[in-house]
Amino acid sequence: MLVGFVLACVGSAMWARRAQTRKPLKLAALVAVAAFGLTWMIGVNIHGSSVILMFVVLFSMINVVVQLIAVRYRSQ
Repeated sequence: MLVGFVLACVGSAMWARRAQTRKPLKLAALVAVAAFGLTWMIGVNIHGSSVILMFVVLFSMINVVVQLIAVRYRSQ
């Protein structure tokens, strides 16, 4: 799971650097907001199957930060 997390972050950063627009950053932010909203509406039970949503929210928020950094350094 950790290897997949790292590979997904690196891949999305590479995608964000090569994109000509800010669309990847907008998509990542939309996924983060949707994941956060979903966990807020469902409510995460640490002993149930909904605990996987905690990892989705964590990944999506870190992914937004990684893409923000990639887009910032692309313009320089």
